[in-house]
Amino acid sequence: MASATSRPSSSIPIGTRGVTTSRSEGSRPIIRPFHGIWPKIHASAWVAPGAVVVGDVEIGPDSSVWYASVLRGDVHSIRIGARSNLQDHCVVHVTRGRYRCEVGDEVTVGHRATLHGCRVEDAALIGIGSIVLDGAQIGEGAVVAAGALRARTGLRTTRPETLRSTRLDCGPEVASMPRREEKKAESRRRILDSARSVFFRDGFMAANLDEVADKAGVAKGTLYRYFESKAELYVAVLAHNGAIFEQKMRATLSSNLSAVEQVRTTARFYFAHYVENRDYFQIFWAIENQSVIGELPSTVLDQVARLWEQCIQIVAELIENGVKQGEFRDCDSWEVAHLLWTVANGLIQTEHSETRRRLRRTSLDQAFDDALELILGGLSTH
Repeated sequence: MASATSRPSSSIPIGTRGVTTSRSEGSRPIIRPFHGIWPKIHASAWVAPGAVVVGDVEIGPDSSVWYASVLRGDVHSIRIGARSNLQDHCVVHVTRGRYRCEVGDEVTVGHRATLHGCRVEDAALIGIGSIVLDGAQIGEGAVVAAGALRARTGLRTTRPETLRSTRLDCGPEVASMPRREEKKAESRRRILDSARSVFFRDGFMAANLDEVADKAGVAKGTLYRYFESKAELYVAVLAHNGAIFEQKMRATLSSNLSAVEQVRTTARFYFAHYVENRDYFQIFWAIENQSVIGELPSTVLDQVARLWEQCIQIVAELIENGVKQGEFRDCDSWEVAHLLWTVANGLIQTEHSETRRRLRRTSLDQAFDDALELILGGLSTH
């Protein structure tokens, strides 16, 4: 093989774990571009001396590629997730214009295994000497025996088989990796936490999913296995926090309270939740920006509207019960709940404008209580 040529240090992010200081090619990995595309190797990943990585290849955080392995992204892309391990003499290749190769998070690929144009999901184990060919999918947590793959007729162990255009999932024929569901939930939680901080800082339009994946410690390809688009991730952040909010709010209510006290308790909880979670509210309000709305499909906007409706519905139910118990005047419970919600959000948003804060003349919590009591006073029959 030709000796390695030097490359610009900015062309490819390779951590010091993956590159040695010796000048001889045998003591460092062989990293090559193909048609001008350099591999992208996370700073925390490790590529062994003598391993070959070429072209459109991404290797995620804390993953490792061991001695004499070859990853060739010449005619399509290769994506290796976080904390995955490709052992010695592995070969990873692709099919022109049709099949890329994806390896998820926490995958182990055994010695001399071959992956060609296939997808291996999180926490799977590919046994020593296995061959997985074009269009195959190895499901999350699946274990493929050494030197054997499941062909259409089943799992064979007497000789290597090739897996073509089929899927292998955990089931009677294969083992399940321990705690895979917990790992999946943990990965999703890390992605949501990272997305929340990035959306809060940069807004929907400017948020960079590469940064979200990096902060979560997963490969970008892994992120897209959980969320198909930035819009879907955005709504998931809102839904996750909305579910927590609803659970906590319902926990504050007591059947021993009067309807007036239940509405008052709910409204004050809403204000306290804002004080403790300003980033969530700011992310939520970003959906009203016309430039953001233009980027989101109608199905996503409908999901956001449903999140809003859930908040209002809780208050509407409290008001309706108050009417039935004779504590509140006869009214349209939904319209009154929507009015309360609109006033609360309007006051909260004054915190984000210097001019509106000056016009308010009182503290936010005092203004919030004053508005609440005015509305409750108009509702009350006493």
